[in-house]
Amino acid sequence: VPDPILAAEIVLKNTKRENKGGIGYFSERGYRLLQDKTRMIDDIQSALAKGEFSAWYQPIFDARTKLYTGVEALVRWHHPQLGLLAPARFLPLVAEIDKSRELGQFMLAQACSDASSLLRDGLDVGRVSVNLSADQLYNDQLVADITDLLEAHALPGTNLELEVIE
Repeated sequence: VPDPILAAEIVLKNTKRENKGGIGYFSERGYRLLQDKTRMIDDIQSALAKGEFSAWYQPIFDARTKLYTGVEALVRWHHPQLGLLAPARFLPLVAEIDKSRELGQFMLAQACSDASSLLRDGLDVGRVSVNLSADQLYNDQLVADITDLLEAHALPGTNLELEVIE
């Protein structure tokens, strides 16, 4: 149990964030959840620095022709203690700590690298679809970053598809 001042600060912050103008109460469960969230945020920061995220690929098929058209790059995190985590477990926290652009840039680079490698090996990957966050979309450097990645990996622009996530 934290000291009373820390408990009051936790209640105040949570109440302001989740229940503006409402009443907040301290609970052991709420405190444990906050500790877990804080630990996960620290782990995300560390994972970004250590390169613990990876791109996994899901095939895309045309619904009319049922033919393969490419792949979608999906972010995955193999947490050192918790194992493989679903994106729903960490992406909201990535956004909350303003690291969406950093993770998105990693995914763009990884997708370009992987697609280029497969093309060099003679495999037609089709289009590699990568999700962009709003942070990336509004970044003035986005076009330059993508151009640089395509050039660095000798990947034709026709092999990259960008999707804007909600």
